[in-house]
Amino acid sequence: MKLNKTLLRLLLTCGLVTILMPSHNAFAKRESMQKRLEKEKTIRRQKLLLNQRLELSVSLGSSLGEVYKQSYPLSVSGTYHLSNEFALAASAFSALSSETQLTEEIRRVRPNRIQGDSAFSSVGLGLGVDAVYTPVYGKFSLLGISALKYDLSGTVGFHLLQVSGAESDGFKPAPALGLAAHFFIDDSMAVGVFYKNFLYSRNDHVALIANKTEAEAEFSLHSFGGLSFSYFTGKAQVESE
Repeated sequence: MKLNKTLLRLLLTCGLVTILMPSHNAFAKRESMQKRLEKEKTIRRQKLLLNQRLELSVSLGSSLGEVYKQSYPLSVSGTYHLSNEFALAASAFSALSSETQLTEEIRRVRPNRIQGDSAFSSVGLGLGVDAVYTPVYGKFSLLGISALKYDLSGTVGFHLLQVSGAESDGFKPAPALGLAAHFFIDDSMAVGVFYKNFLYSRNDHVALIANKTEAEAEFSLHSFGGLSFSYFTGKAQVESE
């Protein structure tokens, strides 16, 4: 009986040692890994798709919320990205225009109040420069299969817009504020969306009353939005930190 008790104690001791040894080893490994991370800086790599690259873009847009005439600007632009956050851009556009349903209704119902095709104003040409700030860039996963890289930016600039019709003919100075986003197809190509507000003075329309024209110029915001396609020269940079 005494031998059996001694044997039982020996087996229990061996079992405890077997159970505790892996836990002790795992704790030692965790502790050594933590010490190494404290001693050594973790290195992360990130691809910078904008930094020190020239972006060439073409875009097609439309004026938003116009009452009498809608404009459809086709624009080209060049943007040099000083860093992944800051850039300078120059752009120019030419725009076609069409009358809204309201204008067509006015022509039908009140033809005596309309002074030909020049009774309503529209934007025909534009050129300007912008400063671009890109505070958000990264990527998100689509169903865990692939990652789509993107960025979001804000712009502030100064433009000259050619306004014609409604006794507004001429180039008008127009400060501008905008928002834009890129969605990258690969490291060199991206599709994008943009929204831009211009502040300038113009007459929307001319009314002919008692053989006299009435037109008052006023400053107002005019919005444009659309889609773009961009090509980036050079190679994307990889940053380690």
